[in-house]
Amino acid sequence: MKEFILFTEHKKSDQTILLEVKLNNPKKLNALNYEMIESLNREFSKWIHREDLSAVFIHCVEGRAFCAGGDIVGLYHLIQENKKHEEKLLSVVKDFFHKEYTTNYLLRQFNKPIVLWGDGIVMGGGMGLFMSASHPVATENSLFAMPEVSIGFFPDVGASYFLTRLRKDLGKYLALTACLWNAKTNQFLGLNKWFFEHKDKQKIFDFLKQKSFKDKKDFDVQLQSIYKTPDFLSQQSCWIQEFEKEIVKYLEFEDLKTFYDHFSQSDFSDKQWNKNLQNFLKASPTSLALVFEQFKRAKKQEDLKALFEMETIIAFRTCLKHDFSEGIRALLVDKTKKPYWNPSHVHQIEFDQINEYFIPQADWDYKI
Repeated sequence: MKEFILFTEHKKSDQTILLEVKLNNPKKLNALNYEMIESLNREFSKWIHREDLSAVFIHCVEGRAFCAGGDIVGLYHLIQENKKHEEKLLSVVKDFFHKEYTTNYLLRQFNKPIVLWGDGIVMGGGMGLFMSASHPVATENSLFAMPEVSIGFFPDVGASYFLTRLRKDLGKYLALTACLWNAKTNQFLGLNKWFFEHKDKQKIFDFLKQKSFKDKKDFDVQLQSIYKTPDFLSQQSCWIQEFEKEIVKYLEFEDLKTFYDHFSQSDFSDKQWNKNLQNFLKASPTSLALVFEQFKRAKKQEDLKALFEMETIIAFRTCLKHDFSEGIRALLVDKTKKPYWNPSHVHQIEFDQINEYFIPQADWDYKI
């Protein structure tokens, strides 16, 4: 049986251990299936208590993607198999999302450095891992996205924290338009501060194996001593920086319907602007409404665990609704690219419908 994640212990000269974690599902762009999520959760739950742990290095086999998200096609088929049995369906959903979010939260609790080599596509669940590492690294090949609204879902895996804290609410734009962005944009937004060229991977791995670190702070100092800002950052463009004033003007509208009425009529002779706009117009209206409510609530909540628990409740609710399965069917299963959203338009959505997504049922175990 193929191992989709490889865990390797490297004994260092100071008798501490470097834990190497390698995603090994390249044919599916290292999308996280249930077995992978369970494996990550199990191993990190053990290693967080190991006093001899020096650091963790998370990367993937060579290919196009570090991690393109969760294996939602596999989840879709499980939902279809169990959709007439709500209790079993909730069990399937819980096992997938609750364990994934618990893993993201767990990574953030490590007191030892976690270096994540985010080379290639980093989307959805991959972004959750990236942002949970203490030292996420972007390269010239990195390509980021939180594309959940395109499939009738919502920006999860900790996005309630890392997107809502971005400058001038630009994280909301990323969520609403499901747009792609590069390492230069990460630098501009402050999503991560470590950037290396693809060819430097072995250099960083050797550094982790050879050096001793007291804690994350000590590691930060030592890594800084060998760090040089790579040339590609000055060569890449940062589209969102160029259009920041225009984007912020629309983000000033605090309710979705007003935002939609103005943003949908925006007219710029710019290819990227119009591509992002089309992503927005094609997205699930319910998902867009969820983003607005999610961001409003998240900005008032400083407790990270509470934010993950909020996402767990939304995930449970969303998977029981029409748009999630329909979005996956249309975009990834039948590939018609024509989902039939319900409601079909932003102006058909009522607040009570969206508020329901944030309320747990009494028997739900959503605690992280």
